[in-house]
Amino acid sequence: MRAAVPGRVAAAGLALLAWCVAVSAQGVAAPPPPVTPDAAKAASILEAATSALGGPKYLAVKSQVSTGVFTSFVQGQRGAPVEFVDTFVFPDRNRTSFGRKKSLVVQANTGESGWKFDAQREVLAAQTAEEVAHYQRYIRSNLDNVLRGLWRLPDARLEYLGKSEHAPRQWSEGVALTYGDGLRVEMYFDTATHLPTLSRYFEGAESGAAGSAIETRYHVYLDYGGVLAPRTVDLYRDRMQTARVVYESVSFNVPVDDRVFVKPATAKDLK
Repeated sequence: MRAAVPGRVAAAGLALLAWCVAVSAQGVAAPPPPVTPDAAKAASILEAATSALGGPKYLAVKSQVSTGVFTSFVQGQRGAPVEFVDTFVFPDRNRTSFGRKKSLVVQANTGESGWKFDAQREVLAAQTAEEVAHYQRYIRSNLDNVLRGLWRLPDARLEYLGKSEHAPRQWSEGVALTYGDGLRVEMYFDTATHLPTLSRYFEGAESGAAGSAIETRYHVYLDYGGVLAPRTVDLYRDRMQTARVVYESVSFNVPVDDRVFVKPATAKDLK
């Protein structure tokens, strides 16, 4: 889930995404983890997290449909809560709807394309190149995509970050994944449960610029038929909270009609 307009609920070009799909479809074994001591330690943490989240059942997830409440924060001030429906077909098809009827806002992406709808302004349009680039960076930094295989890509470099106390008496071990183009994703996992506690990436890292730190914090995991997922997710930009997501339902491997990701012919088709 993303945070963008109005804060996408919590972005890898087409070749990378096609590679992921091809590996899954053909059953080709991914390259083995790096063998340096530092990378091996990091790989063991990612494998433990995958096991804690559900092991084979978690790895077998192909789609996820979630509902809940999204609350934005502006300069520390809480906004009005908005209902959302988030539909994700991994690795790169996503549609998020906020609100209903006259307040409906929709954002949908497939690979290198995307569209958006705003009922209040009656605007249905293609996403800008910048919005699509942000989405593609999100896809590459998405924790589920990373744990389900992106960390094994040939150009991916793993690094062990050590232990940190992110909350009182909550210790996490960190792992950094750096892609060949410079995009870096940092992930932390509870030392006791091995479940994810935090992930972050930096906008614009591929160009060499530090950019803003986009951070996601995960709280209270629930079991959905053998696959664990957080009940609450907090989103931050440069350590300032931008949103809170509270999930009311999460369903895995449900059938998803491909047409939900296709841009409608007119705005009336979405009302």
